[in-house]
Amino acid sequence: MANLEDNYDVVIVGGGPAGTTCGHLLAKRGHRVLMVEKEEHPRFRIGESLLPHSTKVWDELGLFEVFEKGPYARKYGAWFDFADGTEPETFYFGQDNPKRGDWAWNVERSWFDQILWDAALAAGANGVQNAEVTAFHKEGEGAAASISGVDVRTQDGTSHSIKARLTIDASGRLSLVGKLLGLRSPDPRLNMVAMYGHYENTPTLTGKDAGTIGIIAMADGWAWVIPFDEGKVSVGIVARNTAFAERVKGRKPADVFLDYVAETAAVHDRLGPDPVLCRDVESTANFSFRCSALAGSGWVLAGDAGAFVDPVFSSGVHLAMEGSRRLVLDAHKALSKGQGLVPKAAFAKYEGGTRKALKVFTRFIYKWYEDEYRWAFMRPPPNSAAVQFIKNRILRVLAGDVFQPWRVVPFMWTLEMMAKMNAAGVKRLNAELPPPGRAPQYMPGRENPPPQLPAS
Repeated sequence: MANLEDNYDVVIVGGGPAGTTCGHLLAKRGHRVLMVEKEEHPRFRIGESLLPHSTKVWDELGLFEVFEKGPYARKYGAWFDFADGTEPETFYFGQDNPKRGDWAWNVERSWFDQILWDAALAAGANGVQNAEVTAFHKEGEGAAASISGVDVRTQDGTSHSIKARLTIDASGRLSLVGKLLGLRSPDPRLNMVAMYGHYENTPTLTGKDAGTIGIIAMADGWAWVIPFDEGKVSVGIVARNTAFAERVKGRKPADVFLDYVAETAAVHDRLGPDPVLCRDVESTANFSFRCSALAGSGWVLAGDAGAFVDPVFSSGVHLAMEGSRRLVLDAHKALSKGQGLVPKAAFAKYEGGTRKALKVFTRFIYKWYEDEYRWAFMRPPPNSAAVQFIKNRILRVLAGDVFQPWRVVPFMWTLEMMAKMNAAGVKRLNAELPPPGRAPQYMPGRENPPPQLPAS
């Protein structure tokens, strides 16, 4: 455990990707940094699928080669399909992002976050684990409040009062400062429940598809299948809260999760005939929110603490790390001037850029839950050069190129317009959107029975 001092330039609440990125890069620039982590690494987290456009921050942290030499296969893209598992539409990043930027990795976060934490310490940041921030030194209310430090209780029960010119809230969806200042508001359009677990003893793919993730659209929401290494995969179900509430009556969330896995051919086929659920199923409800302000006098929100939309396009870790890289640029300039609290105005560039990136992902995610858009996205005309051109540009979003909206938004508008035109044409014919066609399945073993549910 670090010997805690009374004063730091920066106190960071949270030791995940956002917190460690801030701590690492600020320490490298000569600032005195303390990272406070409530748990102890390694610890379980979801958010296991990375995006290629995080390359810049991995390089700046000096960790690209570390991740490349890790145990996990490269992720070149994702396949999207409807729940029956037929006719997957695969998107490869390399169709639009040349050279090294055409892949990322899927990672177990216990491994990934441990590396980030250790690297931040090696860069000169101080860090304490199993320690809880019990209070913020706050004056004023709401977004106009100022924060000048924190109280920390360490594992031995000792309390420490620590002053800082800047307090970074990187506490993830807990959003401690966001809650304290009344900045959080839920997203009413994304009232969802996520359930997730890990399976072992599943088929291991080889070659370019070894790390390709699956995104499966279902009537109640969608599912993910993220392969790791040696037959281990992460499976998640994201369902509308109303549908979940009907299914969970008198039961546990884990039972609902197993129901969805058994009912969804694209999931249970990918798991093979003898999957083993190797960790308890966990669930998170009503996780989508945003904060009305991302910075104030002496404080700033990083990563999920400022907003979390939906995990469907793997935006969380990317926004946390790339956003924190940009946050550090503003923080370093402000910390290098004067001795008082870092003012809100110092983070105008960071806040504006983060809002724009969130807006791109949010628009894409909202459309994802509309059937007509899903059909345009997952069943594009195969021989249309124009459609393929748009598809390649949409890959920029899937790869994480969202901090320059002008590069992607026009093509998102075009796809939305095509979806509406297609739906209007179907309606004129008094028809419905057709069910997925029958085609060779993505994974062999359609004869595999779904995983058996435990006896109730």
